[in-house]
Amino acid sequence: CGGDDILFKPIEHAVLKAKALGFERIKAVHQKISLLETQRQQEEILAERILSGAIANSQCADQELLIWLNSASTFSGDVVFAEYRPNGDIYALLGDFPGHGLRAAIGAMPVAEIFRSMTRKGYSAEALLQQINRRLHRLLPTGMFLAATFVELSFQQRSIGVWNGGMPDLLIVDGVGDTLRQRVPASSIALGIQAQLDIHLTTLEWTVNDHILLFSDGILDAVNLAG
Repeated sequence: CGGDDILFKPIEHAVLKAKALGFERIKAVHQKISLLETQRQQEEILAERILSGAIANSQCADQELLIWLNSASTFSGDVVFAEYRPNGDIYALLGDFPGHGLRAAIGAMPVAEIFRSMTRKGYSAEALLQQINRRLHRLLPTGMFLAATFVELSFQQRSIGVWNGGMPDLLIVDGVGDTLRQRVPASSIALGIQAQLDIHLTTLEWTVNDHILLFSDGILDAVNLAG
């Protein structure tokens, strides 16, 4: 069953007493750690509720998009934003901060603020991404950044604009034949690494049966027992 120590006969009472006192100290430390861990979990849950409310998507995410987000811990390093533009088009952004937990989610708040406000005001995708990049570059420490895939869905033009900064390939699948029609690999580094980025969207045709798939490396890392 496991043990913390061994006593040999004959027992020295002074040694027994010293060991018992040592175990009491270890028990007190474990109790304190357990209390701190409980407090940390409660604070994380509270912070997660506040963060989720602050970055919650608008109705277009439910009406036009299918989203699945499953975090490895209380906080996910992945974020999803979607919002209508004034002309009815949709901006969507899938982002991935490195790591897990609160540290990975700390940059989500300013990204949500910029994304939502600039999209609703009708700013161009390039201007929006430049602003997010500048804010994250000022805010985040070295080693923290936001890999992201950005999509502009134009219902009027039946086209999509795509920008991929350090994320897995965006896939366009023919919904009729379930065949891969197009693949858009990363063409830029992630947001927040450099103060200035040369951002240009790639314009692609979007037919009525197309499915557009965006995913983070969480999909690629989630290998089952069959490989």
